[in-house]
Amino acid sequence: MTLFTLKCFLGILTIALLTASLSLSGRRTQGSLRQLTLKWNLLFFLAAACLISLINIQTHQQQFETSTHQLEQELRANAHQQVMQRALFIQDLVNYEISQSRSQLRQQLTTIVNQATSTAAHLYHQYQDTLAKEELTTLIIESLTSSLYNDGRSYLFAVRLDGTELLLSPQTKRTGKNILHFRDKEGVYFAKEMIKLVKMHDEGFITYQIKKPGQDNTEYPKLSYVRYFEPLDCLIGTGEYLDEHRQKTQKNLYNRLDNLASEGSLSIFGASYDGVSLFGPGKGQNVLNIQDRNGTFIVKEFIALAHKGGGYLNYHMPDKLTPQSYDKASY
Repeated sequence: MTLFTLKCFLGILTIALLTASLSLSGRRTQGSLRQLTLKWNLLFFLAAACLISLINIQTHQQQFETSTHQLEQELRANAHQQVMQRALFIQDLVNYEISQSRSQLRQQLTTIVNQATSTAAHLYHQYQDTLAKEELTTLIIESLTSSLYNDGRSYLFAVRLDGTELLLSPQTKRTGKNILHFRDKEGVYFAKEMIKLVKMHDEGFITYQIKKPGQDNTEYPKLSYVRYFEPLDCLIGTGEYLDEHRQKTQKNLYNRLDNLASEGSLSIFGASYDGVSLFGPGKGQNVLNIQDRNGTFIVKEFIALAHKGGGYLNYHMPDKLTPQSYDKASY
């Protein structure tokens, strides 16, 4: 019951009492004192009963409002917990997919080199008695030259253990020069490190910086797998530029998350720190400066929370991002 309703009720009760009082006063000469006392007692009990009822109604109203407020708080807390768990699940999924993509890349590079060395071994054993050593070497290297992987980004290379290059890339002519002095911008002598690796373990992975064939002199990080090939006393390897692999992984991951964005009652979304929507509402758009009806820069607030390690944001979903506008809580 509101304060206005209470005042109205008390006003009506006061008017009723005054009316009754005037009525009794006007009839005082007509009735006995005993009857007058009885009427006043009835009037008093009526007023008391009304007041007690009013107090009970007010008490129940307050209890109802308190219970409703507590229920709203519990529902809000549960909603916050659900959206946080959903966000953490997506984060774990992303980390898992990234870890899996790295493992798959290593497995892919290993498989490519194993197949290459198997082909080289087959050619060697087939022609070792009919071809001169140099001709056989050329045959084997030419069989490796045409092999391209990962949309042409990955290729095979071969280096003798004395540092003589046999094959660097499909775009590079074979010169037979020594590449032991080659080093990347971080100072890593990657040819020496590859040779050292196969001498100690016969195979292994190595990360270094190198330019991309046919492009400028910018060096990019690359992961390579190398394996020793005894007939030619060389190593055979292949690799993948990590920036290319990351972009491919991100694209696949964003497409998968975009398919999950509208599944279930809890939607998901993601954006880069410069405000570009990666999946979910507004995918592909820069949503950095979009505001809700209260003037909140939603994505800017999300970015600030992300820099702090996470947090909740209550806002009104802008109609620029969805057909319908509604209140929302996100983590």
